[in-house]
Amino acid sequence: MKFKSKRLNTILLIFVATFLNLVVMAILYFGLVVLYGRFGAPHIPPEYGAAILVGLFLVVAALTYFGYYHLIRMLALRYDMERYFDPVFPKGKPKNGTQ
Repeated sequence: MKFKSKRLNTILLIFVATFLNLVVMAILYFGLVVLYGRFGAPHIPPEYGAAILVGLFLVVAALTYFGYYHLIRMLALRYDMERYFDPVFPKGKPKNGTQ
């Protein structure tokens, strides 16, 4: 499906990427929680459980950030992103001269 509007493409990219990010984060988090419960929990005192779950969440957030960073870099090298998308944060003054 090809859209004519670069602004619409940008908005759709943001929404789809956010949704996919949430899905990937949920899968990774629950996978790591299961691995922790299976292998780590029997050897770690229970009072550290909450801190470990928060730590796992931070690890998942960092993994998805770096994963998407490298994915976008790879796509930007392969495709001309400016041809299909408007910048999310435009540089300089607006084109119509108003501020």
